Amino acid sequence: MAEDETFNIPRMMRDDTKPTTDSRVEATKEIVEIEIDKLKSHPENDAIYGTDEDVSDLIPIIEVQGILDPLVVTDNNVIISGHRRWKAAKHLGYSTVPCIVRHYDGSEEELAELLSLNVNRIKTNEQRTREGIRMVETLSSDAILRKMAALKQNQSVVVESSTTGGETNDGEESKVDKGKTRDKVAEAVGLASGKTFDRSKAVVDKIDSLKNEGKNEEASLFISVLNRKPTAAYDLLEVDIASLSDDVKDKLRTGKAAPRSFKKKKDAPEPLKKQSARQEKLKEDIKTTNSGISKLKKSVATMKNINDEPDIRKSLETTLKACNDLTKTLESVLKAE
Repeated sequence: MAEDETFNIPRMMRDDTKPTTDSRVEATKEIVEIEIDKLKSHPENDAIYGTDEDVSDLIPIIEVQGILDPLVVTDNNVIISGHRRWKAAKHLGYSTVPCIVRHYDGSEEELAELLSLNVNRIKTNEQRTREGIRMVETLSSDAILRKMAALKQNQSVVVESSTTGGETNDGEESKVDKGKTRDKVAEAVGLASGKTFDRSKAVVDKIDSLKNEGKNEEASLFISVLNRKPTAAYDLLEVDIASLSDDVKDKLRTGKAAPRSFKKKKDAPEPLKKQSARQEKLKEDIKTTNSGISKLKKSVATMKNINDEPDIRKSLETTLKACNDLTKTLESVLKAE
């Protein structure tokens, strides 16, 4: 469910009904009314959180209470914070909305602010991953990660995620400053680990690829599974989606079926193929040797009553022993394989 920095919950708990904790908002108190049709959605917001946001829950609240928290916009009227309120206000026929206007020194600063002001937003795993991707692609400094960690520490409503980290006690070094980049990003956006972020990123890349190919139904399946469980969505990358029935797809969406049960069987790697071929050859050699041993045993048995051929009998017994030793050697090699 796509949302802005506000919550789809009652007034006393919603983020847009309480003052923001961002220092720049506190420092910029002047509120101006801007014509609603002059405002524009930020392209980063659309890329990360989507363009089809459902604001039906917000419309009746704003209709009764009005817009309690001003939108934050650039001096070019591009929205940094408040996309859902803007859309709800348009639906209600507002001609203007209250805004705080700020100047930003570039797209990186705008993105950093957009992510910071959305820290309290309830997000899907897809949205969290897209936040992380943009951090890695655009933000070269750790400043935004530290800023988001500090914001999380001071929020009265924690992002809805059992894996959200980054909070620290006074005097402690923020966990977000430690570890690899992917771990820092994962912690900042509320994913379980850097490994989870990497896997989720692979799924998001697949989603975008499918959308570009016009395969929106398959993309929708990946989104549903990713938002439910990132590891399951990663397993889905190895499933031939086109071969699945609609019933199976529905079960995958709801978690009633596990993607790993439908993974495509992979051909064995070349080294394993060669090993398998060697094993088959050893088995054949053992079989041939055992056959020869049986024949030799029969030959030795027929000579037990022949007392005048001791040399031949001894030669056969020596050969039989050598064959037995060969069999044991082959079996040992096969076991080692």
